Amino acid sequence: MGALSLALVACSDSEAPASATTPANAPAAAKEAKPAVNPDAALVTSLPAHALQDDRSDYWEITSGTQATYIYNGKMPEPDGTVAVIKTLNTGRYFRGTDELSERLDTYSKTRDEFVKKDLEKTITPLLQEQITKYGTHDFYKKTLTAHAIDMKPYDFEKEEFPLTSTLFSSMDEKLLSARTPNKYKVSNSGHHYLEFYDARDYRFGFSNGEQLKSIKVKGDEARAIEAVRTAGGGDHLEMHVYGYVDKTIKGDVRATDPIRAVLLSVQYIELVDKTKPNVVLYRHTL
Repeated sequence: MGALSLALVACSDSEAPASATTPANAPAAAKEAKPAVNPDAALVTSLPAHALQDDRSDYWEITSGTQATYIYNGKMPEPDGTVAVIKTLNTGRYFRGTDELSERLDTYSKTRDEFVKKDLEKTITPLLQEQITKYGTHDFYKKTLTAHAIDMKPYDFEKEEFPLTSTLFSSMDEKLLSARTPNKYKVSNSGHHYLEFYDARDYRFGFSNGEQLKSIKVKGDEARAIEAVRTAGGGDHLEMHVYGYVDKTIKGDVRATDPIRAVLLSVQYIELVDKTKPNVVLYRHTL
């Protein structure tokens, strides 16, 4: 599983083999040029595709940036160092997978003694690696999106669909990812929106095929039922359950001036539900 750099440019020709009778005073053969790396490019790692799982319990629920941190570092060929992850996760009192790990990270965040921090890093590292391995070796995940996140518009009778205008469902423009644009991962610049988490702000979550979720094609009584839930309770009763596999990881530019790390899910299946009646599925669709 190799990392795919969007910025690598082939810039050398094959070198011809030297003749056995080359004169001693002949000029030395030119060295093969190394590929140029755009210092402002993001690094994208594409991961193996997977079939839809029949058992929905195979899809672990993503509820935190901590999980995104573990998935990213478990999937990335060149993960962030343990100390870097510790420094990301030691902000605030959040659950980090186990009580022991959570408590030690909390202690680390409150400690000013650098020697004590060094000692804590040694005890935290194996606990952290256990979580990274757990999530990094798992492929299937589920994300619940609120009505606000999907931004469903009123029913379009002409097109027989509900438009979804959330930037979560914009395509990942690889040209933008490799462009010399500051703050590439900010929504205003990249055009690709990620879910942010309070507990691990450097790690984001998004969808690699979100453009396939631009609308919900439905009609008749099914459309009427969705519209009723869309407008109920001040507009916050509707939820979308998104199921998929981890398709890509994205690392900020190679100069490390962009700290953002992202995990992208390739969506396989979605459900629309009334969150006040979670066992009632309003709509199902397999991509």
